Amino acid sequence: MNDTSWLAYGLIAHFSHRLEKQRSLGKTKLQKLVYLLEKLKNVSVGYDFCFYTYGPFSSDLAADLDYVNTVGGVRIDYEPSINMFEIKPGENVTRLTEKSKDFLVQNNSSIEEIVDRFGSKQAKELELLATLVFVAKSGILDHDKLVKKVKELKPRFSFEEIENALEQLKTWEYIE
Repeated sequence: MNDTSWLAYGLIAHFSHRLEKQRSLGKTKLQKLVYLLEKLKNVSVGYDFCFYTYGPFSSDLAADLDYVNTVGGVRIDYEPSINMFEIKPGENVTRLTEKSKDFLVQNNSSIEEIVDRFGSKQAKELELLATLVFVAKSGILDHDKLVKKVKELKPRFSFEEIENALEQLKTWEYIE
C-alpha cells in the first residue's frame, strides 16, 4: 500500500462520514463526487475515469471502495426499499481518516465545496452533471455542441434537463 492509496481510502471514509446524515451515499454517487472533486477542484487522488453507463467511472475507485469496506472503513449495505447500496461509516472510519489527515485538511475547502454543492443531489442528477463535465473536459466547450453530445450519450435526459444542469455548472463557474 502506498501513500496515494491511503489518501484515497481516507477520502472514501471521509465522504461516508460526511454524508452519513443524508442517508444517500451510494456507489454511483461516490464515483461522481470523487470525479467532480478531481476535475472541478483539481484535487488529485490518482484515479483514471472512463465513460461508462452512468457517466464517469473508475474501476480503481470501485476496487478501493471494496477494500475500505473489507477493512471496516465503511460499511456497504443493500437497501431494497431504494434499490441501492448505501455506504455508511464503518467501525474503522476514524483510523482511515487519521491516516490521510494531512491530505483531508489540505483539501478541506475543496472537499466541502463539492459536498455542499453536490452532496444532496441524487445519483441521477450527478450522472448528468458529471457527464457534462466529462464532455466539456474532452474539449467540447461550445454550448450547443456540448448539449447535443450529452444528449447523444444520455438520451434519457431531456434537452431542458441538460440545459438546466449546464446552467448550474456555469453559474458555479465550473464550465465557461
